[in-house]
Amino acid sequence: MGNQGSMLSKTLVIGIIFLFIGISAFTVVGSTSVEKQGLVTQSNSNKQASTTLITDPFGNCVFEVDITGTIIWQKAGLSLPYDAERLANGNTLITKNYINRVIEVDSAGTIVWQKTGLNGPGDAERLANGNTLIAESGNNRVIEVDSGGTIVREKAGLNGPYDAERISNEPPNALTITGKTSGKAEKEYEYTFNAVDLNGDDVRYIIDWDDDTSNMTDFNPSGTDVKVKHTWGKDGTYNITAQARDIHGALGPEGKLTVTMPKNKPFNFNFYLLSWLLERFLNVFPIPR
Repeated sequence: MGNQGSMLSKTLVIGIIFLFIGISAFTVVGSTSVEKQGLVTQSNSNKQASTTLITDPFGNCVFEVDITGTIIWQKAGLSLPYDAERLANGNTLITKNYINRVIEVDSAGTIVWQKTGLNGPGDAERLANGNTLIAESGNNRVIEVDSGGTIVREKAGLNGPYDAERISNEPPNALTITGKTSGKAEKEYEYTFNAVDLNGDDVRYIIDWDDDTSNMTDFNPSGTDVKVKHTWGKDGTYNITAQARDIHGALGPEGKLTVTMPKNKPFNFNFYLLSWLLERFLNVFPIPR
């Protein structure tokens, strides 16, 4: 009975291992079924048109097959790739778990971008703003890096995350602009800008003062008043226009405030009228001699 139990446990373990590793990649494109046999393992697949992008960690490669299962592109010689995504520019973003980096390769397989110095990356995603989102399981965090590889956002304190996806981002709401709507040229005025981001992201304000000058503020928390001062150099009517941009690059609707700097009307002294009044005054009230 003990031997039977041990044999059953071993059978279950072997079954689970084969279920986890797998020996084929399968996808359905339209009504056509495609199967690619002979893989060591399949970690992830991504449909693009009528082809399938396959990450093969223990085969140390990423490849693309058509609907017949024929390999039409591949990047071999990798070290335990865990994830691959085809980018909008036609390049491929690959997460290399074993050597702790994420690379972007072109159609020739040449590395055109990479983020090194990671610790157990499991997934990478290129965001709409050009940054890259990386699940870094070895450091128990998810990070967002810019094109230079600098971390611009981080969620730490996790427990071995292997995947992260950016949920659809909503742009900020229309902003409000408050401040003086009339004034004098060459005098400084302060204006307040405020917009709420639906995702709670920080926002910055891009301001056009309508006098061939502009400002862009730093990022500030959503819904926070941001005060900016400006001086117009000459009289006229100016339309302040501004937009809020969130940290992902999404722009909200334009806000507008009209400010007038009225011209001072020149005082025209009427000497003819004064002369006429003096003449009348002298005729009515002659000066004694």
